[in-house]
Amino acid sequence: MSKWVICTGTRLSTRRGGTLLKERIRKLFTNVWNVPNVLTMIRLALIPVFVIVFRTGNPKGALAVFVLASLTDALDGFLARKLNQITDFGKLFDPLADKLMVLTALFCQGKAGVLPRSAVLIVLGKEVCMVVGAMFMLGKGVVVSANYFGKAATVCFI
Repeated sequence: MSKWVICTGTRLSTRRGGTLLKERIRKLFTNVWNVPNVLTMIRLALIPVFVIVFRTGNPKGALAVFVLASLTDALDGFLARKLNQITDFGKLFDPLADKLMVLTALFCQGKAGVLPRSAVLIVLGKEVCMVVGAMFMLGKGVVVSANYFGKAATVCFI
């Protein structure tokens, strides 16, 4: 016997075979092409650029890439609210891009001996738990979005 899930009054699919999760993921990736989401995608693309610049021994260049990524974070949040372009994609990928950029910078600095590895591991553990929790909630049909405490923590961390 299969179970039907009702979401906003429409029958999406059965729980069998992961079809419900596939529907939710498909919905997540609809209507993603707006300026705030593109800025988030640019921030994700800047992560390997940061690593390359950092690894070539150019700390000022790496800092410039990090600052540019941080500015895209502030700008995409502002534009999403101002233009009323808040999407489930943005709610999920904006904080993910922030976490990945910060963790990448921490990892690079830990590897270079600038930061203690234990500090990097503690922050990595915390962020992994948060991402796993967000993915679990996504599986339940809930997109966990950032709040002011999370935004303030990201600003302090940056």
